Amino acid sequence: MTDGTRRIVGLYWLAVALSCLSAVYAVICARDLIYDGSYYLLRTAEHARFQLVIPARALPQALQQCFAILGERAGIRDLFALARLMSLGMSGWPIVLTAACWFVLPRAEKAWIVGPLFNLALVIPTANLIGVDEGIIASCVLWLLFFVFTFRMQSIAGGVGALALTVACAFTHETAFPFMAGLSLIAAWRARRTSGWERVALIAIAIVGLAATLHLLSWVVFPRDPLERAGFLYSNLQFKFIGTALEPNLPFLASAAAILALTATWIQGRRGVASWPVWFAWIAFAFVVISMVLHPDRMIAPWRNFACRGFPVMFTTVAALAILFLRSRAISPARFATVPAAAILLGLMLTQTVLQFAMTERWQAFTNDLSHLVSERSGEISFVESSRALNPDATQFRGELLMTWGVQPLSIVLAPGGQVRAVVQPGPKAQWHPYRLDGSGTFPQAPGLDWSHFGNP
Repeated sequence: MTDGTRRIVGLYWLAVALSCLSAVYAVICARDLIYDGSYYLLRTAEHARFQLVIPARALPQALQQCFAILGERAGIRDLFALARLMSLGMSGWPIVLTAACWFVLPRAEKAWIVGPLFNLALVIPTANLIGVDEGIIASCVLWLLFFVFTFRMQSIAGGVGALALTVACAFTHETAFPFMAGLSLIAAWRARRTSGWERVALIAIAIVGLAATLHLLSWVVFPRDPLERAGFLYSNLQFKFIGTALEPNLPFLASAAAILALTATWIQGRRGVASWPVWFAWIAFAFVVISMVLHPDRMIAPWRNFACRGFPVMFTTVAALAILFLRSRAISPARFATVPAAAILLGLMLTQTVLQFAMTERWQAFTNDLSHLVSERSGEISFVESSRALNPDATQFRGELLMTWGVQPLSIVLAPGGQVRAVVQPGPKAQWHPYRLDGSGTFPQAPGLDWSHFGNP
C-alpha cells in the first residue's frame, strides 16, 4: 500500500468515525424531525407500516422508516423514542452504506474509496440538516452498486449482487436517471467483450438499468407535484443552495473552500509543493466556524440545505464517471493524496463536525422551547404568538422552522408525555396544513398521543 493510499484510507475511516459522532448526537436529539420528518413519523406510527409517498424514492424511504416501524411492532409506544429510531434510519444508513463500500473494494483497489470519502465529507453535510432528504441515502446505494459492478462482476455472487442492486436503484431517487442510463450503456458495451455467466449478468443489468432509467426519468418529467420540479431547478440553476451573507449554507461554503484549495494544491503540485492552499483552506474553515459560534441561529438556514437535496446523487454520478476515466488511463487517486491535500481534507472534516454539532445543538434548544410552549398553552397557537414566544430576536433558523408547515406535526410529536394540549400553526404563507384540528376527524392517532386535553385550559 503506497503512502497516498494510506492517507486516503486513514481519512476515510476518520470521516466514518466523525460522521458516527455527529449522527449519534443527531439521533439523541431526533434532529431529523426537521421539515417533513415529524409528519412522516406521525404517519408511520399511526399506520404501523411504511409510508412510501414517492415510488421513485421507495428504497430510501423504507430504510429511513424501518427502525421506527420495528420499534413500534416491538411494543414501543413513546413517540419521541420512535422519533429517535426514525432519526437513526435517516442519519445512520448513509454511514453504514458508505462503510460497506470498503468491503466491496478488492485489496489492491482500496484507494478508490476516495469517492465515498468525498461524498461523506464534502457533499452529504451540505444537505443532511434535512434528514428526510432521500437523495443522501440514494447516493450511498449508488456508490455500492458502482463498486460491485466495477470490481466484482467476475464472480457469480458479484453478478447477482450487481443485478439486485440495479433493481433496487430503480427506486432510489429520480435524479439518479443519468447514473442508471450510464450503467446500462456500460453494461451493454462490456457484454460484447465477455462470455459465459458474466455476459448474461451484464445483459440483464443493461436491460434492468434501461428500465430503471425510464422509470426514474418519468418522475422527473411527471413529478408528484410540479412545484417539486420547479423548486429543484430554481434552487440549482440560480445557485440558491449557496445562500447569501445573511442566509448562508455554511457546510457548502466550507466544502467549496476545500475544493478550491485541493484544486490549487494539485495544480501547484506539478511545480513543487505549495503551502498557501492549505492556509487558505484553514482560514476559510476558521471563518465558517467562528461565524457559526458567534451567530448560530442567524447562520443556520434550513432552506439552503434543502436546496442541496439533489447534490449527493449528482456528485456520485459525476464522480463515478471520473473514476472510470482515471482507471482507463491507469491513474490512481493515490498520486493526488499528498500531505497538503490530506491536511485540507482533515480541516474540512473537523469543520463539518463542528457545524453538525452546532446545528444539532440549536435544534435541541428550539425543540426544548417548543415543547415548553405547547405544555403551557392550549388550543391552536398562531404564527404570531409562537414567533413572539420562540423567536423574539427574529433569527433565520427559528424563523424558517416556525414558518413552514412542518412545525404543526412537530409540535404534536413534542407534546410532553404525549398529552396534546396545544398545537402550533405554521406561517400564513404555508400552502398546506397536514391536520385540520377543528373536530373534523383529522387528529393523528399515533401511539402514545392523548388528545383528550387538547384546547383545555
